Amino acid sequence: MKSQLASGFGVSATTSCGRLFDAAAAILGIRTEVTYEAQAAMELEHVATSWANAHPEASLPQVGSYQELVEKLGEVDRPVGERAWAFHVGLAQLLGEQACQVAEQADTKTVGLTGGVALNRMFTRHFVSFLGEGGCRVLTHQNVPPNDGGLSLGQVWAAVLGAC
Repeated sequence: MKSQLASGFGVSATTSCGRLFDAAAAILGIRTEVTYEAQAAMELEHVATSWANAHPEASLPQVGSYQELVEKLGEVDRPVGERAWAFHVGLAQLLGEQACQVAEQADTKTVGLTGGVALNRMFTRHFVSFLGEGGCRVLTHQNVPPNDGGLSLGQVWAAVLGAC
């Protein structure tokens, strides 16, 4: 594994979205302290989903950068639920665009979505949609959880195979 990491061969680029959702929840005043993993993210998703369900006619927000995404969180003239929804959609759009660019550079049309963020239904739905519009196919978890449970299972399987 050390040689793989050093060479970059067979190593996937990843990102962690959890802290972004925590930050958005704090900026919006939804949750500033957490007592369990993903608490702020789940509450942010709940607020966003409630707003989206009450406003099905809302057109999808478009953001051009991460700075713009964060600035939209501070638009206090808009309801908190709308800003929470715009954060989910905007982040899915930005990451979807980046994923399609990386996939194109790697000469593939397949992208995997994993990690705790894959448990967020709103984010995942929009991410898959944006990637589909970009001509990419998204692999999501079907039989193994996308969060630490799946990671643990993968580590056990790697140990069984003698990879570690």
